[in-house]
Amino acid sequence: LHFSPQKHKNIDIDVKNRSGLTALSCAVEREDVKMIQFLLSKGAEVRDAHLIAINHDSREKAELLLNAISQKYGREKELEGVDDSSVFAPYITPMILAAQRGNIEIIQMLLERKHPQLPSIHIPYCRCESCRERILTGELYTEYRRHAYQAIANPNYICATAEDPFLTAFRLRKRLALESSIDRDYASEYEALANNLHEFSGSLISMCRDKDEVETVLKEATGCENFSGPKMVFPRLQLALDYKEKKFVAAPQVKVVFCFALFKILK
Repeated sequence: LHFSPQKHKNIDIDVKNRSGLTALSCAVEREDVKMIQFLLSKGAEVRDAHLIAINHDSREKAELLLNAISQKYGREKELEGVDDSSVFAPYITPMILAAQRGNIEIIQMLLERKHPQLPSIHIPYCRCESCRERILTGELYTEYRRHAYQAIANPNYICATAEDPFLTAFRLRKRLALESSIDRDYASEYEALANNLHEFSGSLISMCRDKDEVETVLKEATGCENFSGPKMVFPRLQLALDYKEKKFVAAPQVKVVFCFALFKILK
């Protein structure tokens, strides 16, 4: 291909088709790396092509396009959503989309590029300045919250970002239960996310390789600061009971460790 913006002034390299996709976006969808590189070399605007790459789970193409954004507009620009996308809402950032997809490689790549972790979501009907601003500017706030929860509740995102994935999953599942009771339009979706976290905490404790690892998890006291009474042997187990985490409590590994500790006490 021999294309020159100077010689072909009447050709708009960023023109969109009927679906709202540019040539660069189409090249990403077709996984044509050479065409992507060619279009970038001719000054094509990235727009939402990097989000399309993330949505296709392509780390290589996403990184290539993020580099192009950073080189042309500065690093801060690659952290943001895209205002004129025909596919993604303006609040869908690379990190939100990667977390929704649960692509651990892309999440790690974004963290390495200093993309911030996703902020915690405020309680329903929060009236802080940030939440009021979203409502006043006409943004579909319930849609934003739904997408944000899909992202932060993804087990792969939790594993990649949380210091304590168990506690994060416990608290987030409780919050999702609250959301489902308030936002009836998306109640079933929030319930599904909560159920997924319930399964996740049970699966995660089952990945412990031996009794010592299970004991380390069960003896973790973070989140148990408000418990009264004598010092507990397994504060994390008590916390799981309080959060009604049946999958965690009923995991075979937990039962073995608990029964062994109980036998030692009774003995």
